[in-house]
Amino acid sequence: MLSLLILIIVATWLDNEVNNNESSISWFRKTILCFSARRNWKTISQKNYFHPGMDSIHLLRFILTVSIMTGHFTLQYYANPTNNFFDIERCSVMLIYIFYANGAVIIDIFFTASAILVTYQLLKNLDRKKQLNFFNNVLSRYFRLTPSYMTVIFFHAWILPFLGSGPFWKHEIEKESIRCATNWWTNLLYINNYVKSTEMCMFQSWYLSANFQFFILNQFIIYAFWRMSRKIGYFFLGTLTIASCLIPFVAAYSYNIMPVLLILPRMHKLEDIPYYLQYYIKPHMRASAYLIGIIAGAIIHDHQQIKWRMSKFWSHMLVIPLPLTVIIAFQLWSYRILVPYAECSLFENASYAFCFRLIPALSICTIIVVLSTGSQLEFYHNIFTPRWVQPLAVLTYGVFLIADTFNAYHTGQARSAKMYSCFNIVWETISNVVISFTVSLFMVICVELPFRQLAKQYSLRKNNEANTKY
Repeated sequence: MLSLLILIIVATWLDNEVNNNESSISWFRKTILCFSARRNWKTISQKNYFHPGMDSIHLLRFILTVSIMTGHFTLQYYANPTNNFFDIERCSVMLIYIFYANGAVIIDIFFTASAILVTYQLLKNLDRKKQLNFFNNVLSRYFRLTPSYMTVIFFHAWILPFLGSGPFWKHEIEKESIRCATNWWTNLLYINNYVKSTEMCMFQSWYLSANFQFFILNQFIIYAFWRMSRKIGYFFLGTLTIASCLIPFVAAYSYNIMPVLLILPRMHKLEDIPYYLQYYIKPHMRASAYLIGIIAGAIIHDHQQIKWRMSKFWSHMLVIPLPLTVIIAFQLWSYRILVPYAECSLFENASYAFCFRLIPALSICTIIVVLSTGSQLEFYHNIFTPRWVQPLAVLTYGVFLIADTFNAYHTGQARSAKMYSCFNIVWETISNVVISFTVSLFMVICVELPFRQLAKQYSLRKNNEANTKY
């Protein structure tokens, strides 16, 4: 870590000495300049909106990241001593509580948005290069995600245990440290949602493993789709989507399990919930949301080649009102399933499992696709692409990695019972958001962007060598 800090200082100093003509800079010096804090700060602060539909994902990422932080912070009231615990139990049967209890749909929306971006870019590359560069794509993705990821795991394993103390410190922080020091290799290989999942380092890290596994499978799915005629290709994607929805349907119907992760009061650790380990973190139970994103990404890509545009009326209906209505109706249906002591038939339970990831993903994809293909939507384009949101969206990956570290720290060092109230949740979440985004800014400048630029530099050099050779 000290060597990395010295390298950043040297690179930033060298960057101040570089002339505007960068074509004369040697490859070695360009490699060093990847670690320039000045250059990486400019990368974060610049705005490069290029597509009306895809650009809306920046705002989506920011809003959903803050929502997840709020939900994860609220879990402290379940895990820690709380003075007014009865209020939590009373809130759990209120209708509005369902929007929190069913917050797991946010994770599926992240999968959907990721699939849209990956599919759109992969189809563009296939059109240009006419071949699938599988290993280069996987390595590029790996080196984009892993350096920051490993930095946080290193911090959890070797530094965090020495930064405090408290009644729950040994149970919360030192136990997490042992897990990270022992099982870091499962995170490094992105298999911790299948291997040693009961001793997972960083409980939210299952998402990265599932996303990376989806990314690898997506390479083959999109390549097969690209080789097919479009009618057969979309039928192929639709068949995969229906099959992926049948997996949770069969699991819920055959084993009479809950269709979603139900977090109730008196829950202390997610690992204590069998559904979390057996179904929640498994990609095969979540594939439908990712496949819907693949279909949406393919539609956005293919739509560039035709001149047809949706009418103004249907554009304005489908961009916000209809998706919002569908999501609210879906959440009201969720109340029948998720409210404690609910009595639902086995078939209704399984039907909800079939639709649980499908409906929210379709709603979000409708918004993004309509923004790409609709007519006279400048008002909505301005709403979804504010100038301030793109720099913050760049920081969301770092926030995802570190926000729950602060939650664990609060739990480990707490020496008094907490008071549950909406005001306390909002007030403490705001401070957590500010601190997490600030720390993420430093991590993005010092770790994430330098290694991302290194991967890009290596890829450009390999392409130049290939062009020279052939």
